[in-house]
Amino acid sequence: MIQDGDARSLARALRNLSFLLTDGVAPRGFFKAIMSEDGEWFGDRRLGGREPWVLMRRQGECLYFLIRQLVLLRDRGEAIPEEWLTTTRQIASALCDLWDREREFGFLLNYETGNFEIRGSTSGALIPAALVLAAAFFNEDTYLKVAEASAEHFRTHDLAWGITTGGPGDALQAPDCESIFGLIESFILLHGKTGEARWLEAARHACAQAASWVISYPHQFPPSSSLAQLGIDARGAILANAQNKCGVPGICTLSGQGLLRVFRATGDERILDLLRDIAHALPQFLSREDRPIPARITWAHPVAELPSGWMCERVNITPSWNEPLGEQAAYSCWCEVAMMLTWADLPGVYAQPDTGLIRSLDHVQAEWADSTRTTLRLTNMTPFPARVRVMVESAVHAGQNKLPANYAHLLPLVHVSAGESVVHRF
Repeated sequence: MIQDGDARSLARALRNLSFLLTDGVAPRGFFKAIMSEDGEWFGDRRLGGREPWVLMRRQGECLYFLIRQLVLLRDRGEAIPEEWLTTTRQIASALCDLWDREREFGFLLNYETGNFEIRGSTSGALIPAALVLAAAFFNEDTYLKVAEASAEHFRTHDLAWGITTGGPGDALQAPDCESIFGLIESFILLHGKTGEARWLEAARHACAQAASWVISYPHQFPPSSSLAQLGIDARGAILANAQNKCGVPGICTLSGQGLLRVFRATGDERILDLLRDIAHALPQFLSREDRPIPARITWAHPVAELPSGWMCERVNITPSWNEPLGEQAAYSCWCEVAMMLTWADLPGVYAQPDTGLIRSLDHVQAEWADSTRTTLRLTNMTPFPARVRVMVESAVHAGQNKLPANYAHLLPLVHVSAGESVVHRF
């Protein structure tokens, strides 16, 4: 909303940050968990639920996206209230103090006492990435040192074991996909900051582990199911975890920007293809006015179809839930955020003139328009107008230059009308 929204969106985003940095932070400097519609705070525990227990994952994700928003505001010359900066420092310092005391980031934290209620897990996978950003934003070496120490723990334990856990709170510590994608972001941002080869190697291994969670074949839904009749291709959906064996649209809740960073540093096209599959699958699961998705699973809102703009997190390819395969519920959730992040964070078309490589993450066709590879032809075969971010660079440039935190809004935006082609010179 800050990056691509209008004045109203900016105002709302600033209100959201104000809420997060006042009501949303406990006195000890940790983010709280969930606020009810009545304005009452309660924890991440589903049963018995008023204890101030919070997933460590929330600490990493909230700080990561908080810093990215502050960087964007600063770069645009927006005034940042001093109390926001003070609270953000307090949050980063609280995480560093927790690490120094416990030498882990645990699973569930009591945000009032600052003590772990349940230890273990990879729930804090994104905390090192958040601390890397905080270190750069505040020019604070302590944050970077804790980022390296905690990432080394994740590298030699969770990554080396091949099992990452603690991302989704409802799956407890079953192996899951969400935590491994968090590690990718942490490892590759550490490589970008330090240049150390161990972090790039860890990021590459994390990408391989993440790929094992992504559906890589055209799953056959039951012919009479909604997803089959809509022609949904499950490739690029991601298996949630070992408890909830359904697929989900997108990464909960990231764009996959870390995959692009690892590809640029390694040149491994398989990683870019993985990102393309994930990004390309997402819009299929968006219910639209011209193509509503039936809601044949009844546990959510009692309507016949998902309203326009809603996405359900269920891509049921296995009978892990007591739900029909290939069906969805009228449910609005994090998948919508994952799709907006994909738009905000990633190029719709990526190209390298020196190698000839082209990949379309967006639903347009891209090809070189001339033999010198100085122009691209983008063709939009969909019935919708497209606004496509285009990123063109040499393979050498990709391998030697790191991307800023919010680089995507600097990319040229090419407009391609429905059914038309546009030649883009870069």
